[in-house]
Amino acid sequence: MHPAAIIRTLCIYVGAAAMRTQPTRPMLDASRRAALHTLALAPLTARTPARASTFADAALVPRSLVVNCVDVPATAAFLSEALGMTVVADKGGAARASFGPTALERPKDFTLGVSSFDVDGGHFSLELQPAKDVAPASPETDAVLYVQIALPLQFRASRMVTYGGELRDGYGAWSVGAPGGLPLRLLVGDEPPDRLMYVAYRSRDARKSAAWYESHGFKRAPYPRARPYDKKEGESPFDPNPPKGSIYLEAAPSSFGVLLVPDRRAKPPSTGVSAVGALRLAARDRAERIQDPDGNVLEVSADFLK
Repeated sequence: MHPAAIIRTLCIYVGAAAMRTQPTRPMLDASRRAALHTLALAPLTARTPARASTFADAALVPRSLVVNCVDVPATAAFLSEALGMTVVADKGGAARASFGPTALERPKDFTLGVSSFDVDGGHFSLELQPAKDVAPASPETDAVLYVQIALPLQFRASRMVTYGGELRDGYGAWSVGAPGGLPLRLLVGDEPPDRLMYVAYRSRDARKSAAWYESHGFKRAPYPRARPYDKKEGESPFDPNPPKGSIYLEAAPSSFGVLLVPDRRAKPPSTGVSAVGALRLAARDRAERIQDPDGNVLEVSADFLK
């Protein structure tokens, strides 16, 4: 084989290996993120709060989003094998999926600016609950548009399909339906402290709903990015801007957030329960089950501090 052909072949294989999905979140990824945080140590120390310790002191902390599943093992396998999440079995056939430790306490060996945020405490989780009658997904009318996730590397469509995922849109940000109907939007990026970023709700009146959230302990916040945002270059299809008129809120700094998207098409399922259930938050001073103006359920309890 001609030397030039050999070089071209090697480049192709190296490029393919670099783009290959690593669902087990290898040490190379953690090291790369740790190196980036080390380089940014000074500015991070000045402007970024210690996330886990902030959560421990916060009055209201998002802890999990309930996902109703006809087949918990199938959904768990998709989240674990296709997206690289850690899945832990829970009581009554349930399970929890997250991208890192969920305990609010920061690990003793964690060093801000040196350690990867993937090993920090306070990670949000998807709470997979067994359900017999889950309504079929209806992307055009479901109250939940999607749950946004930032992944470390390019992901493979074939692996998602193998584990029961439904690819709905694949340009830039990928729209995917997990087994059972959980709608996801997948981006590639390392910016957010937690790869589970937020839930996007359809809202008949985003301003009215935002005021309701603010009266219940949430605050408006800048829209989170999966990767560094360049104002000169503007919007990127790999990390698109939110729809016009959307409002982003969070209950605690750098926590899992809520995006209210102006859209009047939301309809409750005609039969069964929705794939996405309650947003659960921890609070020491109250316990309540409430609905926002669009009918989305929030459950608040000190029990969720654990």
